[in-house]
Amino acid sequence: MPAWAWPAVTNDDDRLRTRAAGPRFAGLTLETDAHTACLGAFSGRDGAILITGTGSAGYALVQGRPHIVGGWGFEVSDEGSGASIGRDAVRAALRGHDGLVAETALTRHVRAALGPTPAAIVAWADRAKPADYGKLAPEVLAFAAQGDLVAIAIIGQAVANLESYMHRLVALGAPRLCLMGGLAQPLTPWLSPWAQSLLVEPEGDALEGSLLLARFGAGTTPSPRDNPNISR
Repeated sequence: MPAWAWPAVTNDDDRLRTRAAGPRFAGLTLETDAHTACLGAFSGRDGAILITGTGSAGYALVQGRPHIVGGWGFEVSDEGSGASIGRDAVRAALRGHDGLVAETALTRHVRAALGPTPAAIVAWADRAKPADYGKLAPEVLAFAAQGDLVAIAIIGQAVANLESYMHRLVALGAPRLCLMGGLAQPLTPWLSPWAQSLLVEPEGDALEGSLLLARFGAGTTPSPRDNPNISR
């Protein structure tokens, strides 16, 4: 049975629309890329993934049941992401200009890169996309590593947000967690010992998760919902 991982599939309505628009198969299973990534990471057993790249999102599979935490978009969610780190850096640069926070190398750097005037920074922000903010995240991390106090505060807040996601994923029943995405490696050293103790390396990727999903659908492999031993 074919199994598709599709980023735009987030609910039953999306599944119906995609199924109606796609090729005709005798059987078809549609899931999000987060679902197949989580399946692959734990070979179908219980676990959670937390993605931190340009955006952020948490996803858990517990006894075969999915749980989504965050990931609702840059405007209203995506805490602990590269885009949110970059946005906090831009805010700090403007606050530094206004004398609301102490100026640091980071605030001066961001203002010089995007401005140099507040009006120029606001004009940049008017046309900026989440990916544009996300490009600032590695620079914030670099300044934080050099001891820049504003950068350290921004990274500290991002990590606190990610750990709040972790707490929720654990509360939902996930016994272990994979941190994924472009910022997973650079942010890991900033996590608390508790958070780091949860992290494991993924056993497989989203492609392997898709293959597992297809086997579930074809009945050649029992799914975690049908066989609780798989989820432990």
